[in-house]
Amino acid sequence: MQTKDLSVGRPLRLLLLFSLPMVLSVVFQQLYNIADSVIAGRFLGKEALAAVSASYPVTIIYLCVGTGYSVGCGVVMSRAYGKKDILGLKTAVSTSFLSLAAIGVVISAAAYFTAKPLLMLLSTPPEVLEDAAAYLKFYSLGMTFVYVYNACSVTFQALGNSVIPLIFLISSTVLNVGLDLLFLRFEGAGVWSLSVATVAAQGAAAILSVAVLFGLLTQVKAEKTDGQAAEPQTAAAGKRALKIGSIAAAGRALRSMGAYICLKKPYRLFSGAIFIELIRIGVPGILQAATVSVGQLFIQNLVNSYGTDVIAGYGAAVKISAFLVQITVTEANALSIFISQNAGAGTHKRIGQGMRAGFMIILISCAATAAVGLALAPDLIALFAADEASGVVVEIGSRMLRTIVPFYFVVIIKFWADALLRGVGAMSGFVVGTLLDLVVRVGGAYLFAHLLGSETGIWWSWPAGWVVGTLTAVIFALSGRWKKRLTMLPLTR
Repeated sequence: MQTKDLSVGRPLRLLLLFSLPMVLSVVFQQLYNIADSVIAGRFLGKEALAAVSASYPVTIIYLCVGTGYSVGCGVVMSRAYGKKDILGLKTAVSTSFLSLAAIGVVISAAAYFTAKPLLMLLSTPPEVLEDAAAYLKFYSLGMTFVYVYNACSVTFQALGNSVIPLIFLISSTVLNVGLDLLFLRFEGAGVWSLSVATVAAQGAAAILSVAVLFGLLTQVKAEKTDGQAAEPQTAAAGKRALKIGSIAAAGRALRSMGAYICLKKPYRLFSGAIFIELIRIGVPGILQAATVSVGQLFIQNLVNSYGTDVIAGYGAAVKISAFLVQITVTEANALSIFISQNAGAGTHKRIGQGMRAGFMIILISCAATAAVGLALAPDLIALFAADEASGVVVEIGSRMLRTIVPFYFVVIIKFWADALLRGVGAMSGFVVGTLLDLVVRVGGAYLFAHLLGSETGIWWSWPAGWVVGTLTAVIFALSGRWKKRLTMLPLTR
């Protein structure tokens, strides 16, 4: 198990090798999200698919809180690793984990007790309300596990290792699908059993990834020379933490975790200064993700007014689109980590080189995903439906996909500009662009649906929001104001 310094080497090659495992990870992450919908639609019917789809925008709100905060964690940890400030890195890791775990517990409790009231506020049809509420309640119980896993994932990536999160995600996805199919064999199993399977898989991934991560961090040592920054050295013992197939190896990993926590070194388990920095960078990410998700709730409320078929078709199309878009989003996240490490290392010329290489990678991926989305739209939506009565669902979902997919070439420019702004910690442009996207998308959904007299107007609100958000992000990136951040990066102690 190796860490990787992204401040040396050819940017294009580094980004390709670093982002590929991250892309594979997001593929499995999206399969994770899609699995419940596919199994619900094919084994339990379109009402079950509608129930999962109706709860999806609510779950995304909670997930986005952890994801947005993790953005701040990843930036701060990447910066520390780029500066070779290993003690600062360990303090940042501890602070990130403690704060994310606390947030996860609060969100999990809130999500459980507000599940049904939220769905009722969204005008969820009575025929799917109870199933949707049951699914959402059980799903909320695993929220803390998701937050902890996110913390592990961004820490591995900040250290330049994108392979380990992939291994755990593949294992967790396979386990989730297996448990889904197993639980459905029991009498009385329903939509709720799918969320129980998800919680179990998420818990296993979180616990094992924590053990392996802290086993690695005990091997990352700071060896200082006169006035020189500490260089990280990862001993071969770190690799042994991956051998989780034996009880002895798992025990070693857990002992390493305890050793990490109890180390008598000049770093702290929780740093107020680092926490403030996490808040400064992470809260805009939370607001960005949460406001987009809240906007999705308003749109879901509008979608729900069109009935079960539209809810199911829309839900399937949204998940397929998220699957396709997240590939380029993930490559932009890899670019952010590259920029953050180089900002911390002071190798600022490499930021421009990385931006050019990153755009090439993102553009090629966009062309591939757009081609898949346009050519295979009906087949992709049909994965969620099994009976003949679902033909309308397939037609509705296909129409939405074919409306929004061509505009991927617009929104990827926003992802690319956001990668720069996020990587140097210039969050204002990142947030403003996303908020404008939200306002236009939500307002456009109601306006276009009214003007066109059908749900088709909702689909057109997505491209409208993307165009406005992209223009805003590009203006901020081209203004050059983000360069001031390079001369005022704070310490990570």
